[in-house]
Amino acid sequence: MMSMLLKTPFLLVLFPFLMALVATAKDSPEPPIFKKTPTAEADLIQLQDDFLEILPEARKAVVCVKFKNSSGSGVIVSSDGLVLTAGHVSGKPDQKMHVILEDGRKLEAVTLGRSDFADSGLIQITDTNAVDIPYRPMAPSDKAVMGDWVFSMGHPNGYNKARGSVVRLGRIISKRSARMRTDCKIVMGDSGGPLFNFDGEVIGIHSRIGRIDTENYHCPIEAYHADMGALQAGSVVSRQGGYLGAAVRKEAEGLIIRLIVEGSAAEKAGLEIGDIVLSVKDEKCLDVDEWKTRIGVHEIGERIQLKIERDGEVLDFDVKLAKRPRR
Repeated sequence: MMSMLLKTPFLLVLFPFLMALVATAKDSPEPPIFKKTPTAEADLIQLQDDFLEILPEARKAVVCVKFKNSSGSGVIVSSDGLVLTAGHVSGKPDQKMHVILEDGRKLEAVTLGRSDFADSGLIQITDTNAVDIPYRPMAPSDKAVMGDWVFSMGHPNGYNKARGSVVRLGRIISKRSARMRTDCKIVMGDSGGPLFNFDGEVIGIHSRIGRIDTENYHCPIEAYHADMGALQAGSVVSRQGGYLGAAVRKEAEGLIIRLIVEGSAAEKAGLEIGDIVLSVKDEKCLDVDEWKTRIGVHEIGERIQLKIERDGEVLDFDVKLAKRPRR
């Protein structure tokens, strides 16, 4: 819905935007996916006041997750420096890296576990010089519901102390066990950053970007609660999602299908060994981990669209995911 740098006065940016919402609410029925639409100026002022009260402490807990040649975002959720991020950001367990706090402190850290299914990941700050680590609590399971006002934060394009973290205001459009969708626009570098409710609690972590402004996907906090023990132990969690039955490897040409399981959804759809994967539901896959995540977040019986290159020709496939066979 909106993106802004937090050095800009909040009211000047938010007020015109919300006044438009008020006008829309008066002129037309409220969409079924939304609730709590402001209908008067007092509602806008209250929303602004609530936000300004929450924001300073929320900002302090948002971090830039920094590897050698890449960066993402995260949020500290405990006084001993436990950081929530996306699984595709944290990557393999037991990797040394750094997190950069809002105030510019750069602290040593190590990656813990991740979930390939939910795209959740954990990082632990290990720096012995770390003191007074700011954090925000995780929301209880099932607190966030469709239509809630939320705000997202992150460090797009890396850490910039002069700019600080970036915030967007929006609402929850849909929510499932391993995926939440909002209209809080996220861009490259925001991955792993937090989604907050208006109690200042972390309700989700940015996972991936869709094709349009309202297709912004987050890993809900429920996934972290469900797998916290395994993630803290450094495990890679893989839960039963929809099954395609195709394995890929990364080569110079891109992601190449190297295996098709007999009788699988991939075989029935007509995929072939040697096909080059261009996208899954119009989202590019740059490596094997992204491929697993793009497939794994979808459930049994769900349909996904694959764009494939074969012998120089681009082909589209509509595939219904199946149940993973027993071994």
